[in-house]
Amino acid sequence: TTIMRLYHYMYSYQYLVLCCLPGGTTALLQSVWNDKYACRRICLGVARTEESSSSTSRKGGRKNNHQQHQQQGAKGSARTRKRQPSSTQRQNQAKGNPCNSSSVHDKQSSNISISTQLDYTRNGHAVLRSFLNKSLLRDMKRALMQHSSDEGRILAAYKQKIEVAANNKDAANDCRTIAQCKDKLRKLGIPADDLPFLQHFNCWRHIPLVQEFCTSNKMAHAAAQLLDVDRVRLYQDSLFHKRRDDGPTPWHSDARMAPFDTSNMITFWIPLQDIPAVDGTALLFVSKSHSDFALPYWNDVADGAEFQRLDERYSRSNGGDDAVCDYMPMALGDVTVHSGWTLHCADGNSNGGGVDRYALAVSYVDANAEVREDVPGVGLNVLKRGKRQKASTVNNDETHRRNEARRDDEDRSSFSEWIGDVEPRTKFQHKLVPVVWPQKQSRRRSVKK
Repeated sequence: TTIMRLYHYMYSYQYLVLCCLPGGTTALLQSVWNDKYACRRICLGVARTEESSSSTSRKGGRKNNHQQHQQQGAKGSARTRKRQPSSTQRQNQAKGNPCNSSSVHDKQSSNISISTQLDYTRNGHAVLRSFLNKSLLRDMKRALMQHSSDEGRILAAYKQKIEVAANNKDAANDCRTIAQCKDKLRKLGIPADDLPFLQHFNCWRHIPLVQEFCTSNKMAHAAAQLLDVDRVRLYQDSLFHKRRDDGPTPWHSDARMAPFDTSNMITFWIPLQDIPAVDGTALLFVSKSHSDFALPYWNDVADGAEFQRLDERYSRSNGGDDAVCDYMPMALGDVTVHSGWTLHCADGNSNGGGVDRYALAVSYVDANAEVREDVPGVGLNVLKRGKRQKASTVNNDETHRRNEARRDDEDRSSFSEWIGDVEPRTKFQHKLVPVVWPQKQSRRRSVKK
């Protein structure tokens, strides 16, 4: 069995006519001649896709060798709201937009189709239609709504907004009630009624059904396939409650908020109800922004002027179609996936229908990814126990100051429970960020198809 390695001559072919794949499967890969990295990954990595479906213990394929791309942007109430897509741009998405493609998956398998892997690698995002069982999602929604309705957890969600807005983890220490939190947000210049959402981190640690789902064979295998890595770690899950009349979610990239130094991070965005095409609040993506290394390299984060004109930066020259697109409408069971460095946002929930929107975002990362030295609190518990092997050497140098300015600490409350137990720049294991792929036979889980 032969895989045709044509990437050396990529620009000489408009079609990769045929690839013979293990297991007798034949795939026709068309119109990918203009995307060298996506083409190369599919040609060389598809063998492992076939092999892993027959034996999870077999290893193969090529490790991802993409460049690390840092994207900037702000998320939530703590940042200046970024420019949202115009109505004209949204109308342009209805015709000829790659986001309107439909990837229907075999419900009996966790394998991701070759075309979807190509979409994800090329654009930094993709859609998995009918990927999850509707009954399972309804059960999870009931459990998650009950979990998030607790007054203590709502208070914690408001406190997190204050900490991000003030860029100070102690800013909300004196808030004892939700009313006090709202008052403090107003003093920080953020109307409490104009928040983009309330966010509840790591529900999987409290709800057995969500834990089983996030660590399941189906989800972990899908993450490993799309990331093209051998080992996958569950980073976090987040329940996003976008209430009626909540504001838009500004442009942001998830990896800037995470403590890892890696390009291999992926988020599964799972709506817990149908999302309509008109006035929908599903995610909007900037295609290929995950590979725009020039944006953070040449543009200062503190200034952020270039982020005010993302629509112009990413507009397509051929025909004028905009690079901002979405996958709406989305039915219950549909899932979008995006790279940690892909810029994305969401419209406000101002449809007047009085319907709150719930979505669960589950993020996975390459298990070999290391934690950076500039992350607040990293390794402190190890240092106190006198077992730290590597002392940080960048506490006062230019690298530390630069990274401190670039990062966004919105996820700090998510990783604060385990970050002190981990040394920077080391491979590590921790029960709060478990390795979920490959799975041992004794603990393998499979969610409803």
